[in-house]
Amino acid sequence: MYSQSLFAQLVRWLLVLTITLVGVQHCTPLQRAFADYAVDGGCHQHHRMNDQHQAHGSHTTQ
Repeated sequence: MYSQSLFAQLVRWLLVLTITLVGVQHCTPLQRAFADYAVDGGCHQHHRMNDQHQAHGSHTTQ
């Protein structure tokens, strides 16, 4: 294994991060894939939560 300085590792990771962000920004299919993954992951499922609250609303006591 090669010995690397912390600065060299940080520069390499910064370069990888920059290339990745630029690639995602300019690649529409990849943006759509990430957006679909976010929706499937529950980040944007407000409509389902509202339906559940309405269904459980009839069980509330006053």
